[in-house]
Amino acid sequence: MNEIKSAVKHKMLFVGVTTTKSIINHVFPAWMEILGSDLQLEGVDIPARDEYEPVDSYATIYRECIKKIKFTPEILGALVTTHKIDLYSTTKDLFDELTNSSDRFGEIGCIYKSNSKLVGEATDILTAKRAFENICVAHQGAPKTKSDVCILGCGGAGIALSYVLLANNDQFTGKIIMTDISDARSKNAKNLLSKYDSNHRLNIYTIQNTNETDKIINSMSTGSFVINATGLGKDKPGSPISHNTIFPNNGCVWEYNYRGELDFYKLAIAQKREQNLSIFDGFDYFLYGWATVISRILGIHINDEIFARLSKVATEIYLSERFACTV
Repeated sequence: MNEIKSAVKHKMLFVGVTTTKSIINHVFPAWMEILGSDLQLEGVDIPARDEYEPVDSYATIYRECIKKIKFTPEILGALVTTHKIDLYSTTKDLFDELTNSSDRFGEIGCIYKSNSKLVGEATDILTAKRAFENICVAHQGAPKTKSDVCILGCGGAGIALSYVLLANNDQFTGKIIMTDISDARSKNAKNLLSKYDSNHRLNIYTIQNTNETDKIINSMSTGSFVINATGLGKDKPGSPISHNTIFPNNGCVWEYNYRGELDFYKLAIAQKREQNLSIFDGFDYFLYGWATVISRILGIHINDEIFARLSKVATEIYLSERFACTV
């Protein structure tokens, strides 16, 4: 592993909502041992903004966080979860460089330093493609699908997956439906994604309640994918659907979350046999996302062999913690 450069006595930040509850706190030291690094992890909790709160009300918090990263030499970067879009809109002027993906989708999920410059990047696209391809292989036997896809949530993660489906239209050919309770997020998703929708496969709806979402899912064709990218069930309680939802027969259900109450995931489990569902949680997405950001921060390449080692140890820790406590 000579290609890996050790980062000694430095740290990265984890900017989220309930960072102490994440399994990464247990996984991170084991990963650093594999990678030969002394990098440490520090959580930064910022409350999830309500849909009706102005983003400017959080600007000071976001800007102080980015200034801390930028002007503290010991901090090499950060992974950002829930706040990716709001962070971009309130702090982009503080970055020395933003990647094309960050500007294209108006979000920052990965922060690192390169040649003394503070760089912001949107890595969700890489994570979403790899995770969704693996789910397609497990569900249908190949990294592609003709099935329709319903994505609940028009935040950064939902937009990234929709882009993957649109940009790879020879690989993913079905219709795409996106929903969100925020009209602003729905419009933002439409503005960002419409230019890639050459085959007019994308429909985006602002919904008022779970009943409207239920109707959309209940009308999905056999074999469709239904994906929870809202954050509900982890960052905030609840679910984007009600118990009246009937998942598509022979369908695939993907819960982006891997921890929390997971009401959406539990409803899918309850219908698994009757509807013949394939069901996946967000643990693989979590692994890909963290590995990508860590590789940027440490300036290393995590090849398939190294990732397999990281995945193995993380899964072992995850399973042991899952039986011991709520992860």
